[in-house]
Amino acid sequence: MVDLFVRLPERSFAMGLLLRGAMLWLLARLLVVSTSAAVSGRISGSLLPTTALAFALGVGALGLLDARRRNEYRFLANLGVSQIVILMLATIPALLGELALGIAGVR
Repeated sequence: MVDLFVRLPERSFAMGLLLRGAMLWLLARLLVVSTSAAVSGRISGSLLPTTALAFALGVGALGLLDARRRNEYRFLANLGVSQIVILMLATIPALLGELALGIAGVR
């Protein structure tokens, strides 16, 4: 039987992962905006909803890769936290940021 219980890390670890996810999203978003400005000659920060979702998942994957690079995933695995939870914690700030930009109507 599949265990549906998700174990979250302690608050200080979770806040660190969330903060790192937010920084990764900010840097990746700045890269997208600067690349689009260099290619088209005008600043445009808008993404389609499906592209924004894929972008947020990509940022989450970068957060997981960063945790693997730092070997934090092993430490958290010893505490019972899976890599899916690390991916989720790195993706949440990107999803919230893209949602906020979508609601604000950034063009």
